[in-house]
Amino acid sequence: MTDDDRLRFLIVGGGPAGNSAATITASLGASVTLIEDSVVGGAAHIWDCIPSKAMVATSMRLHAIEGSEKLGIATPDAVRPDMERISERLHALSGSVSAGTTDMLLSQGVEIIAGRGRFTGDHTAEAETEDGSIPVRFDKALIATGTRPWVPEWAPVDGERILTTRHAYHMPQLPEHIIIVGSGVTGVEFVHIFSSLGARVTLLVSRQQVLPHRDPEVASLLEQIFLERGVKLLKGARATGVTREDGGVVVETEDGRRISGSHMLLAVGAVPNTDGLGLDEIGVKTERGYVMVDEFQRSTQPHIYGAGDVTGQMPLSSVAAMQGRVVARH
Repeated sequence: MTDDDRLRFLIVGGGPAGNSAATITASLGASVTLIEDSVVGGAAHIWDCIPSKAMVATSMRLHAIEGSEKLGIATPDAVRPDMERISERLHALSGSVSAGTTDMLLSQGVEIIAGRGRFTGDHTAEAETEDGSIPVRFDKALIATGTRPWVPEWAPVDGERILTTRHAYHMPQLPEHIIIVGSGVTGVEFVHIFSSLGARVTLLVSRQQVLPHRDPEVASLLEQIFLERGVKLLKGARATGVTREDGGVVVETEDGRRISGSHMLLAVGAVPNTDGLGLDEIGVKTERGYVMVDEFQRSTQPHIYGAGDVTGQMPLSSVAAMQGRVVARH
């Protein structure tokens, strides 16, 4: 097979969906080009799965040490997390996994372009890089650009006191009192992390239970555990504003409550990274920014696919990887 005969496959986004599709299509003989505007590995490696589970492991170890006296084990008077060393470890883990993924793709002949991808026609795209624009022609393409944290208009995120989840992994010091807005899976995970590390935590629950779309029995058990740790649960508290005051923050709720803390963490959902991709111009239909796909992950343009969180389906890296495999096989 000559280069001219090989199927040209373009992937925009280097997360689990894009990497999985790249690996299989390259092994099947396709000419694969992957455009990534951040770090190969995607949010799963850099912001979500790996750093969050690493912090969970650290927080659980600390929590276990603090409770060891109940088992008759003497511990030092002060066991405290070293946030700088935790941050360094997270950087190292994420960097190692990303480098390994990059090496694997390169060894399979995948061309990786560091830049922001944009479709310019039915079978053309370009990558905006530091050195200028690089044109790319393709036969088939995959949109796997993932999502980013949603920031409501009322939240002036500054990365210091008013945070998204992406800021939470690299805090210079343990927050004295962190107010977490959002009681879904991500919010609950950070309640577990920071309460285990020893921070004072207040969780704003907009409804009447944490994990509002999950089993009430599981939610009730979690609430009981959090209360035993000293977490303050404010139910029916929908945040509508936040300001920085007196070296901390004050969060306002719809019913007029004002909650003071040292930091506020937003965990209120995600938005798809499809802006600026040129999807409308090439006839790829989106809904609320998410790429609409069929059972084979095809978009409304059959030669262009979507996979991973950008499709608005179950936001798990394992699901994204499976969707990437479906695309590759199809």
